Amino acid sequence: MRDPLKDETFLNKETEGAVWLSNMVSDRYHVEIGPPEDSPCPGAHYEFRQKMVKIDAVAGFRDLQLPQLDGLVVALDWVANDQHHIWGSAVMVAPGVALTAGHVIDEMRCRGFLAEAGGQLWAISVHAAGRVELWRADSFTQDEEGSDLSLVTLLRTTAAFGTAADPPLKFSLARMAARMPCVGEIISLIGFKAAGVYFERGALMGLELIGSVGPVTDQYPQQRDSHGLPNPTIAVDAVTVGGMSGGAAFDAAGHLIGVISRGFEGQSPSFVSLSWPATYVPIAPQWPRAAMPAETSLGALAKVGHCGIEHLEDVITWMEDGRQLVAIPDLNVGKAPNQS
Repeated sequence: MRDPLKDETFLNKETEGAVWLSNMVSDRYHVEIGPPEDSPCPGAHYEFRQKMVKIDAVAGFRDLQLPQLDGLVVALDWVANDQHHIWGSAVMVAPGVALTAGHVIDEMRCRGFLAEAGGQLWAISVHAAGRVELWRADSFTQDEEGSDLSLVTLLRTTAAFGTAADPPLKFSLARMAARMPCVGEIISLIGFKAAGVYFERGALMGLELIGSVGPVTDQYPQQRDSHGLPNPTIAVDAVTVGGMSGGAAFDAAGHLIGVISRGFEGQSPSFVSLSWPATYVPIAPQWPRAAMPAETSLGALAKVGHCGIEHLEDVITWMEDGRQLVAIPDLNVGKAPNQS
């Protein structure tokens, strides 16, 4: 991992129609809030690219530059009670679909933030060349009750500028892998640090993207426990902090293998919920409207090329007692990332 300048970036909601982002070192970002793109946008051209991410280190905890992942990891911003709350992260896995930790959504629901009068959940992504995109959360779906995985469908709410002759807007998607990482395999964890600010004070809020790296120390093929992490999990000898929950976990080859779920503030280990149980969770993406089916799943999208899942053929699903269950064969436990 390179050692960039500290990326102290700020968000300030000065008006109802604009969000300001600035880098105290040199860069300044600005984005206009537009109406949700819940219908086809005339002249809009989008290009989606699957990406893999690997931090070139075996250990460490450092700030990353905001555009460094080209919008792959997003900050979840609950706007409620005249305050911004950056209390979680998510990772883009398909057009208009992000994967996050279930407890991030559950906590906001318990606090009443997701109720009718509780505010609005937004996602903020920073792309190459300083382009900023705003997204409004449309729906939340967990793979089963109690699991720490949640899929969030998003509507783009960035004000549209330009013409049909302009180059297509490019969006990054994490290429996933349905596998259990090996003990000792180096995992890269990336998410946003928690922050908050009241609108009325006009204060600036730091938005920091954090990268942490370390080896897998334990595997939990079924669950780590019956309460906090009742789903396939790994423990990673890496430090995470508040706000990184729901952020991305990449394996040694750069594939997304899960999301950050639990940790001890500033201490190791951190726990990662593996992503493959969410493969066939029903979702209804609303963006881009003309391209996405009304009801689908990540597995179905992968089969038509709208997202990428390595070892998809290893994911099996069946119905039991009215519930859809998902698993991967035991022979894949510990499979190296370069094996097919």
